[in-house]
Amino acid sequence: YKLFQGFKSIYFTKSIEWKYEAEYRVIRKLSENTDSGVKDVNGFNIHLFPLPKDILRGIIFGKNASKRKIDSIVKILNDMDYHDIAVQQIELDEKNYLLKISDYHK
Repeated sequence: YKLFQGFKSIYFTKSIEWKYEAEYRVIRKLSENTDSGVKDVNGFNIHLFPLPKDILRGIIFGKNASKRKIDSIVKILNDMDYHDIAVQQIELDEKNYLLKISDYHK
């Protein structure tokens, strides 16, 4: 029970500075997943769960996400008929020392 409470406080706590993101977090049973056939950098399977198509509007990848990883996830999304999703990536604006979000182009 203590472990679950610790997990719950980490997973469901969000700093007020990130309120504008209006994100939702979902917990699902691992047995409800679809095998993506993709592994993370440590060799573990990436588990995907079906979502209503109107719930997912976009994905923003971090600055260090590789083109290969982004392309593999975009392919999975396309294979699952998620075609109208904005795919973006964080970029560093070195002139102004800011992070900016740009549309991802193959």
